[in-house]
Amino acid sequence: MSKEHTLKLAPGYFAEVMSGNKTFEIRNNDRDFHEGDRLVLREYDIYNDSYTGRALAARIGYMCDYEQRPGFVVLALLDVKQASSEEQMADALRVKSALVDCLMHLRKHKMIREDGYKIVLIDPPSEPTI
Repeated sequence: MSKEHTLKLAPGYFAEVMSGNKTFEIRNNDRDFHEGDRLVLREYDIYNDSYTGRALAARIGYMCDYEQRPGFVVLALLDVKQASSEEQMADALRVKSALVDCLMHLRKHKMIREDGYKIVLIDPPSEPTI
C-alpha cells in the first residue's frame, strides 16, 4: 500500500523540478520510502523560515541507494504536476492539526501560557546548584 510523504523543497530545487530539469530527489530514508508512494513537494523558503504556498505532487517511480551516504536514497520523480488546491488544503490541515496537538501537549504539561493573542513559553525551573 502506497503512502503519502510531504517534503520541504528549497525554491531553486522546486523550480528545477517544476520545469522538468530535475527528475530525482536524494533524501534520508527516515520515512521508509517505497516505489509508488506519493510525494507532496512544498516549496520552503529557508531565509524566511516559511512555506511559499506552492506545491507539486509526484510519484516515486524508482529508488536506489547506489553510491549514497548510509541511509540515503535516490528517488525518481514521476507524474510531476502542480498539486491541486484540495491536496494543498489537506496538507495545510495536517500541519494545522499537528500544531494544535503540539500546543495541547505543551499546555497540558504547563510549558506555555497564553497572554492575550500570544503564546508564551514558561521557563523551566532552574536546577538547584550544589
